[in-house]
Amino acid sequence: MIQNIKEEIENLLYPELRPYGRSDRDRLLRKASDTPLEPLEWVGILVGLVFAVAVTRYSVAE
Repeated sequence: MIQNIKEEIENLLYPELRPYGRSDRDRLLRKASDTPLEPLEWVGILVGLVFAVAVTRYSVAE
């Protein structure tokens, strides 16, 4: 039962991996974690973080 819940959560988080089997998913996720982030991805992460902090602080200030 817990394995089914884990698989459903993975399907929601990684919809691209749905067609692959369990062993392929694990291999693909390990390969993806070994791949370094590109500078554009870092910029996107930082912009999203700054935006989230700005929105949170603005709503808390009121």
